[in-house]
Amino acid sequence: LREWNEDIKTFNAKYPNVKINGKSTPGQCLEPPRFTAMLKGKSQPDVFYAYFTDLQQVLDNDGAEDISAYVTEKSVPALKDIQPQVIDVARKDGKLYALPTSNYTMGLMINRKLFTEAGLD
Repeated sequence: LREWNEDIKTFNAKYPNVKINGKSTPGQCLEPPRFTAMLKGKSQPDVFYAYFTDLQQVLDNDGAEDISAYVTEKSVPALKDIQPQVIDVARKDGKLYALPTSNYTMGLMINRKLFTEAGLD
């Protein structure tokens, strides 16, 4: 929230004719039913965090616009550092609807010897 407020100050200094009303919506990602209700009621914020799995739900409820034209290496300096398969999660039919703020990878480590001893192939 602190970083968001700093970003708003920077933005307002550059664009004083645009007013941003930053509003925290706690629980948005922690309470998926609440987020769904906001989408269906068209009461979600203009900019919001969502799970990467929520894209279809957001699009089904006309909750996002294509931001492809606004996302460039100039507007998002770290764009080239985002793995293509990560940013592609935010695309649908060639249009970009979101930017990832983080990423994680899951894996499974096994002890082959114990698997073999257990009769698993």
